[in-house]
Amino acid sequence: MKRLIFSLYNNITIPHTSVPQSKKDSFHEFYDRLVETQKAYAYRCGAEYVHYTPKINDYDDIQFEKLYRFEELTNDYDEIVYLDLDVIPTTEENIFDRHASNENVGVHFIDVQPNWGKRNRYDEWWVTAYDLDKMNMVVKTCAKNSMLMLKDISGDNKIANTGVMIGNKNSIQNLRLSERLEKAEEIFKDAKEDNLYPKEIASLFSRNNEVYFSFIKECYNVSINPIGLGWNFILDEMCTGKRPGIHMHHAVNKDFKLFF
Repeated sequence: MKRLIFSLYNNITIPHTSVPQSKKDSFHEFYDRLVETQKAYAYRCGAEYVHYTPKINDYDDIQFEKLYRFEELTNDYDEIVYLDLDVIPTTEENIFDRHASNENVGVHFIDVQPNWGKRNRYDEWWVTAYDLDKMNMVVKTCAKNSMLMLKDISGDNKIANTGVMIGNKNSIQNLRLSERLEKAEEIFKDAKEDNLYPKEIASLFSRNNEVYFSFIKECYNVSINPIGLGWNFILDEMCTGKRPGIHMHHAVNKDFKLFF
């Protein structure tokens, strides 16, 4: 049984809302310790650890690269875990023993404001109540649902966070990611122009790995193992502190001083 935990990262030179200079600086300061922490956790899990530095300097392209690698690595490994480099294991529990034997890939899905879909899409409050940018979860969910509408599917209000992914050879290969991501790209281009959302939201639609992954799940009726908040606990502007009992802290705010 060959197990792998992998991550990937490269300096982003193309401007992107998710990588302001402050976050680049934090990655630079704590880079070695982040890699070593993940590597040590892999050792405790009886897994190999590989950290890739792809020759890609576009944030969105790197996010897609992790999905392609996730599938490609099934040629060499039986069970695979992907961790964003800002995911910090804070547990002694073995993620493979907990999730890898499941017949479905494990990912945490975020329920995006369960009540917002009940409002009129053209309600001024609905448009202005959020500080919107292309990475906003509401925008991502609207983009995903616009894609599903073109397939006559009524989407839900959940969006994947691909910062932590786990699967075995069969479950990952059954997703057929490389094939379906290409189809999702074509449908997204149509959905960006043909959708029911106000321009304040539709103008922010952008190609995004979490949008496409969530679309694939619903479009092809793929079962996903919900790994739960404890295995992908997101630290951001609203939630800033470590929590007891959490297995993986996902520091999207890049406040690595909490851990080092």
